[in-house]
Amino acid sequence: MLASARQAVLGNYGQCVDSAESSVFTSQEEVGIFHQVMKHNQKVPVRLNRFLPVAGLALLLATAGCSSNRSASGKSGTSIPAIANFAGVAIGYSSQEDLARQWGEGKVLIGGHPNSGRAWQIKGTSWVVDTDGFDYSHRGLVVDGLTLATGSDEWTTNAPLARLPKEKFAWMGGVQLGMSRSAVEQFLKSKSLAGTATNQDLVVQAPGHNALSDHPGAFETWVVRLTFETNVLTKLNIDADERTTR
Repeated sequence: MLASARQAVLGNYGQCVDSAESSVFTSQEEVGIFHQVMKHNQKVPVRLNRFLPVAGLALLLATAGCSSNRSASGKSGTSIPAIANFAGVAIGYSSQEDLARQWGEGKVLIGGHPNSGRAWQIKGTSWVVDTDGFDYSHRGLVVDGLTLATGSDEWTTNAPLARLPKEKFAWMGGVQLGMSRSAVEQFLKSKSLAGTATNQDLVVQAPGHNALSDHPGAFETWVVRLTFETNVLTKLNIDADERTTR
């Protein structure tokens, strides 16, 4: 039963990522590798609030990923869970350049590294999406954290519009800001994704693996936090968490 349930999840929602390929994909078509060159020493705002703890939650793992070929380091293969996918990119795998190709250039913010943060406004809405990264893989600076929320703040004011329409900024292709909590819970059930509930949040977690190149470590866990106010979805966070290997 466990094997058949896992196969159903993988068949419908898993998304493979190969270290020899340059973008998130569902087929095995190989494409070229892109490398990012970071720009430094720009005078931009500082924002360091993306590291939100998930302490005290007994998170239920949702098996929604699949392994690909072995990584360039010769260690375990890259596996990115479906919950990492958002608007054509995969948090914990895609590079800052990948986001720029998909969404256009964002407003530069200082995050984990100088100039590592980016922010965009979403056309026809009050939504703002911002991202950050700290570690590097063979693809460049990995975007390991994303927040989509209503309303801008002092850091994201005047952020450019993302080139994608708002319909594309739906997590798992169906969860958007403004949805009721009951509608989100029904969607998760339809995707066989189990979330841990609190008074304000729903939290979904899934395992995966993406090796880093700047130190002996890898992203091993992906966490999505859906935050509600008066039972309406107002914020979404996607984070890839690292485990250091020695």
